[in-house]
Amino acid sequence: GAGRTVRHARCWATHAYGRRGHSLSSGCVSILKGIDQSCVNKCMEDNKSFTSQCSPAFGTLADCGFKNCKAECISGDPDAESCVTCNEQKCSPAFHSSTGFEVQCKYDKDCNGDSAGVTSGDLVWTDCGSAGDIATVKSVSGTPVVGADFDVVAELSLASDVTSGTVNLSGSLNGLNVLNVDQDLCTANDISLPLNAGDLYWPDACGSAGDMTVDVKANLKLSASYSLTLKSDGVFCIETSFAV
Repeated sequence: GAGRTVRHARCWATHAYGRRGHSLSSGCVSILKGIDQSCVNKCMEDNKSFTSQCSPAFGTLADCGFKNCKAECISGDPDAESCVTCNEQKCSPAFHSSTGFEVQCKYDKDCNGDSAGVTSGDLVWTDCGSAGDIATVKSVSGTPVVGADFDVVAELSLASDVTSGTVNLSGSLNGLNVLNVDQDLCTANDISLPLNAGDLYWPDACGSAGDMTVDVKANLKLSASYSLTLKSDGVFCIETSFAV
């Protein structure tokens, strides 16, 4: 529950970074391969009685710390001020927003972030398709926000009818891969992001030759840097990125 705070992550911190004098590779982390999130998740389930639905939040938290705070945590002491501060600034807000757990801020009083209100960011897009694709991407627009619904609207021109196919939706949050879903191109569907990070709505994207609009709806709960790629082999490929 929300009363359990991030101090329970001491479990993964001890296993991941090791106690002073212990090998860094003896637990849930490898200097070469990084954090083993399944190891962290199991640690939280076995030692702190978190459920399998909740424990992945700690695996993501540990991975964030390893990727963003290696220099600050190099001493191997998870209580070092530099290590705690880095994690509070770069990882704790997303952890709080995705779980509702109140992090006991030690050095950064705003380490839980501001999950209320709405912020917006600019969307950048790239046509990553091939010359032989059926669709030409004319434009992609949208004003991404966190805390409210928004649309990512792609204007396409189809050289021929599109009546079937599959689209792969892949995405990342602060550089962490959080989405890799194959979706029927012609079937509308709601897609939930991991860790209660938000939702996407994929529309029916099949149609006759000519102009077509693909309107992907989103509702994001975390302030972060995002990337989202929509790829349907032989039809189109669109890469987007934004920060909110």
